[in-house]
Amino acid sequence: MPKASNQAYSSPLLPDFEQLANQLADGLYVVDKDRRILFWNQAAELITGFSAEEVVGRHCHENILRHTDQKDRAVCINGCPLLAVIERGKKHRCRLFLKHKSGRKVAVEVRTAPLTDRDGEIIGATEIFSDISRQLSNETRLKKLADQALLDELTGLPNRRHLLRELSLRCAEMHRHKINFGLLFIDIDHFKNINDKYGHDAGDLVLKQLSDYLSQALRNSDMLGRWGGEEFVAIMPRVSPQKLKIIAQRLSDITRGTLIGISSHHSEKPSAADNLDIICTLSIGATISCSTDSPETIVRRADQLMYQAKLAGRDSIIYDL
Repeated sequence: MPKASNQAYSSPLLPDFEQLANQLADGLYVVDKDRRILFWNQAAELITGFSAEEVVGRHCHENILRHTDQKDRAVCINGCPLLAVIERGKKHRCRLFLKHKSGRKVAVEVRTAPLTDRDGEIIGATEIFSDISRQLSNETRLKKLADQALLDELTGLPNRRHLLRELSLRCAEMHRHKINFGLLFIDIDHFKNINDKYGHDAGDLVLKQLSDYLSQALRNSDMLGRWGGEEFVAIMPRVSPQKLKIIAQRLSDITRGTLIGISSHHSEKPSAADNLDIICTLSIGATISCSTDSPETIVRRADQLMYQAKLAGRDSIIYDL
């Protein structure tokens, strides 16, 4: 076998190809039709930790870089981008992970292209890869920030901003296609008493557990969010008045029939018992959208209905259907 260096395989290429390739910030390597590595630039050495002497002359299907996809599947053995372009003659672009010589995982964006002779026959392929670890980290961070901007920190439910955005979409759909939706405005009765008697940690636990119970009682297409404090809003697309009544009653019954256990470490009050079981009830305002509604008007109407349920003695549902 010839000496494993870039120079040994550079003669069929342009005279200054190696010099140009080594000025790239991206990793670049060239393989023949059998996927034997013919060239490996300096950026490839920096990104992978492997020198040209270690890889040139070897085959990429030897799994040197241990390429994996987003699902951690080995693509060097099954699904190799270079093999795909050699067989199909089409450029390919994807995101993968490679294993650095030191053992750490590196996120890379890979661009592969066929290499042809003067007659247009495929004689190999090139792969250019960029280290996108920082970009991927930034994307993850931005997504996390976006999620945090739309999700309630305590319950993980959509927050008021998210609910208003969803309501805007539902109102636009209603105005365009005459498709109504239902809305429930939900308030936990006597919640202030829970905070005053057992402390805010206990109150937070009640909010988290109740949000789980209520979410599970809704349809997959419904959205439950925390409006603020002990108030929740459920948006229910394509729901009939009859179905809205059934679901509202289900939420009320589930809450009333559920004991929420609070252990002593959740209670800030010295006089609290070691283990507490709290039963909560709900006051609910239920309404169906009408053609003149905006997000603000339907929420206001449901909020007023909920307040009427409070005045009626709590643990009740007032409908405007």
